[in-house]
Amino acid sequence: MKIIWKLSTLAFLLILTVSCKELEKKPHYIPEKPRAIPNTIMPLGASRVAGNWPDYESFRHYLWKDLIENDWSFDFIGTREDGAIYPLVDSTFFDPDHEGVGGHTSDEILVGLFTWLRETGAPDVVLFSSPGGNDILNREPTESIVNNIQGIIDILQKV
Repeated sequence: MKIIWKLSTLAFLLILTVSCKELEKKPHYIPEKPRAIPNTIMPLGASRVAGNWPDYESFRHYLWKDLIENDWSFDFIGTREDGAIYPLVDSTFFDPDHEGVGGHTSDEILVGLFTWLRETGAPDVVLFSSPGGNDILNREPTESIVNNIQGIIDILQKV
């Protein structure tokens, strides 16, 4: 089971990790927040990001555990927190911050993204899990889904 989570985490990171850079005088500039810890990571998406504890956990805890155990310096950021209770790792409490909402569609993420980024500041890395399944369940046209996801990526590449 542990190897499955590691492979899933690796695949997730390889599929879509968007590095974010500071904008220079662009229209929707997201100001940098002073950070004590380098490597801010924003987990962004729907239920796969948020989890639904105790029914199922998000990938975030497994990734966090691996990063802690390998001495990475990082901070998960987002306007939401995971309410689950996880075991300590190296006497460290789980970082519950994320930007995942179960049931969200790509349109809802696109609409909320600027607000969330203004509250958290621009992340160094975004782990974006596309909510395409929610879009399909809501019978969104494929073209709209693709346009929304491209819009999300465009915003993230500009911050």
